[in-house]
Amino acid sequence: MRATGSRLRGFAGVLIIIRPGSHAFHPAILLSLGNAIIYALFNLLTRHLASSEHPATMQLASAMVSTAVLTPFALWTWQTPSSGWQWLMLSVAGLSGGAGHYFAAQAHRFASAAVLGPFLYQQILYMTLGGWLVFDQVPDHAVVLGAAVVVASGLYLLWREFQGAPAAH
Repeated sequence: MRATGSRLRGFAGVLIIIRPGSHAFHPAILLSLGNAIIYALFNLLTRHLASSEHPATMQLASAMVSTAVLTPFALWTWQTPSSGWQWLMLSVAGLSGGAGHYFAAQAHRFASAAVLGPFLYQQILYMTLGGWLVFDQVPDHAVVLGAAVVVASGLYLLWREFQGAPAAH
């Protein structure tokens, strides 16, 4: 029951960040929320399959499904990169994403989601740094508070995971 409460606190942190009902809220934020839900489902599926499938098999299936689903949209809006640098960045992004999923699937074979979850919090730092460097956007107090609530709830779940684990000898 405490884990559910911590998850609800984490969701409350998300609500602090997106501020529904205020003029700081924009409907496009719901796209990010939808992405977070899909990403969570993707991680749950990865966790479930990690015990029975090889990470390379999961990566291949993931790449094939996403290619099939996204190709029509890509073809509709395709703009050919105009430089070798842009092709390189596209290639690095694809390879990094594929390698990241492979290693995440491998990690799920050896550790619980509660243990692996806090490693995703580094994304908050990278996104904040990227927003500042690329868009000159500094997060306001509500974003910082909401992120702190999300991270604290996840760290609490991690702490609870270790409290229930038998001591290693």
